[in-house]
Amino acid sequence: MISSSQFGLRHDLFIEGMLKLKEAALLMIIGDLLVSFGSVLLFPMTLRGFHALTIGLMPGALIIVGFILVLVALYMHVVPSFEMLRDYKPEEYGTAATLVRIGYVWGAILIILGILTLIILIGVVLLLIGLILVLLGEIGLIIGMFKINEETGESMFMVAGILFIIGLFVPFLSFISWVLIYVAIDTAIARYKGKIGPASTQTGESSEYI
Repeated sequence: MISSSQFGLRHDLFIEGMLKLKEAALLMIIGDLLVSFGSVLLFPMTLRGFHALTIGLMPGALIIVGFILVLVALYMHVVPSFEMLRDYKPEEYGTAATLVRIGYVWGAILIILGILTLIILIGVVLLLIGLILVLLGEIGLIIGMFKINEETGESMFMVAGILFIIGLFVPFLSFISWVLIYVAIDTAIARYKGKIGPASTQTGESSEYI
């Protein structure tokens, strides 16, 4: 037997996970823009010599801040959001949550270790394994987009998932995916609330759900 409080808690987990994902999308959008803008400003300066590079400290700072925002988005928002979705429906979101955590967390750790030890062979191996794990994280994110589309009926998540797939080869499309996610989440939550509303209130005389 599932009490009404437990029933409501499960739905709260989905909504909280979606709101966390919206925060991640916003940080990813800002981070990607900063990295892209900084790179555009920095590239011409690399062709003009050392003096120009000293002037290029600002573009470099934009790139660093952008990367930090992306890391914060992934590890403090994307991973927790998928864990909330997994707690909501383990059978639906469990695989995606596992891939996201293993891919982004352990993938990043191995990439950092690989870069630090790149001068020896083990560094190259760690770097390659890390990149493969990050790819698994991307696959988990893609699976999650399709699952959320099925859950809410919001087709923008399906489009985002498709763009994430193509984005593995054309990175700019991944940026568009995050924009779509940010735009779609409020509508998805509203649709979700509309779908569960009758189910959560239809047995006012009973405090338990089977």
